[in-house]
Amino acid sequence: MKILVTGSSGFIGTALVKKLLKSGHKVIGMDFAPCNKDFVIDTKFQNYPYDFTDGTLIQHLIDTKDFDPDVCFHVGAIADVTTIPKYDIMQVIRTNTFGTSLIAYLCSKKKISMNYVSTCCVYGDTNE
Repeated sequence: MKILVTGSSGFIGTALVKKLLKSGHKVIGMDFAPCNKDFVIDTKFQNYPYDFTDGTLIQHLIDTKDFDPDVCFHVGAIADVTTIPKYDIMQVIRTNTFGTSLIAYLCSKKKISMNYVSTCCVYGDTNE
């Protein structure tokens, strides 16, 4: 199966990519963070740097006949609430809301199954 993983350099994305590659799937990753090549077990794995709010690369990967994914795992976001002060709040909204909507729209348009995965960070500080 051909699988597109957004957020492939993050905590969940890294574990997911490892598992998918070990299971024999062809995987392309997308993340604005650099890929940690130490975890990659398949030299054919490609990780593209991108901004969630720019649909150009996503559209290109979805339309590429050489890849043409069957499934998209959307695990990318600005997730950790403790890092949000480092970002402009509008960047967080654009990435997490508009970016996710864009990926969902493009997957729907191409009839690609999209699996959206959230994070425990949505609960905030649970020690209070």
